[in-house]
Amino acid sequence: DTGIKITRWNTVVTKYIPLKNAADRDLNDEMGNPLSRTLLTDMDGVFASGDAEIGPLTVVACVGNAHRAAKVIQRWLEEGEAYLNDEDFHEDILSNLGVYDKDEEVPWLDAVQRFDQHEIHGKERASEGNYNEVELGFSDSEAIMEAERCLRCYRVSMIAV
Repeated sequence: DTGIKITRWNTVVTKYIPLKNAADRDLNDEMGNPLSRTLLTDMDGVFASGDAEIGPLTVVACVGNAHRAAKVIQRWLEEGEAYLNDEDFHEDILSNLGVYDKDEEVPWLDAVQRFDQHEIHGKERASEGNYNEVELGFSDSEAIMEAERCLRCYRVSMIAV
């Protein structure tokens, strides 16, 4: 017996520090795994991450998980303790919140003018020997206005520590 707990799905159990929501419930990821995992097993000095810890998932998720493991392992090697720092906690909180709510109604967003790039059309575009760009881009003022348009592609958060 190695002292390392294995789940019924044949993944390794790791220790975690529970994050709580406003209702004092543990926050879990979309797979039901607790957030803020230290990736340390019950056997001191043995860590698990990626498929071994959370089961088969995307490469991106496993690489992110391995990045977390590397940071925690470095702290364990250098300081003798496996822990999560503020950055790790903030990462977990933002991951749980999500980038945006696709169902959120944003009535003013439709009122913001969107610019389309100028293009070459018709015969000129299809003419023989025409290897010019067909999308001509924006004027300077259009580019600035398009860049200022809120695309709702991120959520800004401020966390007091």
